[in-house]
Amino acid sequence: MRAAALGDIGPSRPKHWEEGLGTGEGSLMVTLNAQKPQDLDHAMALRDDLERVPGLRLVGKPHVGQMLKHNREHFGYADGFAQPDIEGVDRRSRRRTAAARGGGKPVADSRWEPLKIGEFVLGYPDEDAWVEKLPDPHLIRNGTYVVYRKLEQNVPRFRELLAEASGQTGLPEELVAAKVMGRWRDGTPLATQPLRTDSRDLTQAANEQPANDFRYLPDDRDGHVCPVGAHIRRANPRDALDFGGALRDSGRLTARHRIIRRGMPYGDPYDPDGDGDGDGGRGLLFICYNADIVRQFETVQANWCNDGDSFGLGDDRDYFVGGVGGSGRMTIPTRDGRPKFVEVRPDLVVTRGSEYLFAPGRRALHALADGVFG
Repeated sequence: MRAAALGDIGPSRPKHWEEGLGTGEGSLMVTLNAQKPQDLDHAMALRDDLERVPGLRLVGKPHVGQMLKHNREHFGYADGFAQPDIEGVDRRSRRRTAAARGGGKPVADSRWEPLKIGEFVLGYPDEDAWVEKLPDPHLIRNGTYVVYRKLEQNVPRFRELLAEASGQTGLPEELVAAKVMGRWRDGTPLATQPLRTDSRDLTQAANEQPANDFRYLPDDRDGHVCPVGAHIRRANPRDALDFGGALRDSGRLTARHRIIRRGMPYGDPYDPDGDGDGDGGRGLLFICYNADIVRQFETVQANWCNDGDSFGLGDDRDYFVGGVGGSGRMTIPTRDGRPKFVEVRPDLVVTRGSEYLFAPGRRALHALADGVFG
């Protein structure tokens, strides 16, 4: 059980998880995707078929997610556009606009290099030129390891915290929201646009492809523009994890800890005129793909989000997924040397279940069905 290492304690501990998640009962997770609700309803008929298979027992209830307007998650942030660039994978968005650059590893002369496919798909060279072969090269080739987490979001609590932090720091609420995330809520990075002068509601502003082509060094080492403890800076330090200048090529270090991440909101959008009680009916179905769960996902979650030592943050934890404990605050540096602090609450995002999985390639899947690896 990896729950404690990942910060799944207190309200997030497995005792409070949903049926069938993290118990070891389940041996297979099926993911269905559809463009329209009626298509999903049709696909969900598969569940009825599975219930009729002899010797097969369904564990837990289905988790149904849906995209929100302008690709938002429930706190109002644009989501899903910052993915790693992978060698040999031609992403249309990268061809369409220069704003899509910045998904790979930062190298000299402001260039970016795509990551090796072996960082995400097994059986191919990774950034260290290593090709994983265990436990069986035929079983793992074209497969990947998957992390699934159901994360409950307390939207009314988030709104309360933004208002309180704005009053305590003197910063506008939208700027507080940008500082704790590292991006404005329309996806625009603080690193490229530290201040906003427009008065639009950024939770609804459309932005097809927010910029990813930015770095933190040398101009923002201390986090005066984008705080060192901001969520996106902790989850992907880019070039900033150089340990005070001791590491010359820090971008290559960060590249060893990237993940392909997708999040799908579940539940209806929060309605402040409705019940307004934060009943746990909404959140994010988090899924990520990586070749090594410990080196990639767990480094980000346990060592970068739950622990501030790598960034010189002491016991400050990530604002969104830092779990229980720590200092209970996030530091926002200022140029006058008098930092501002915002409260970090462990009940803002609560884990409701998690699974570590292996996704085989097509040939391995057929071979498993035929009992080849029995």
